[in-house]
Amino acid sequence: GIASAVYYPVPLHQQDVFLKMYNLKESLNVSETCASEVLSLPMFPELTPDEIRQIADVINNVR
Repeated sequence: GIASAVYYPVPLHQQDVFLKMYNLKESLNVSETCASEVLSLPMFPELTPDEIRQIADVINNVR
């Protein structure tokens, strides 16, 4: 298995601190779509070439 995560499921403009600061009433469609569709994969300097290949192979087989 390959680790994955959703780090920001709520767009910044919909988070409490930003709502209080900016009182934004409009919708930001691109931000909302990205927040609902983004997937974070492993990406850090310690990944070995074999691990990178494994991740790439899995992604390529999903298409």
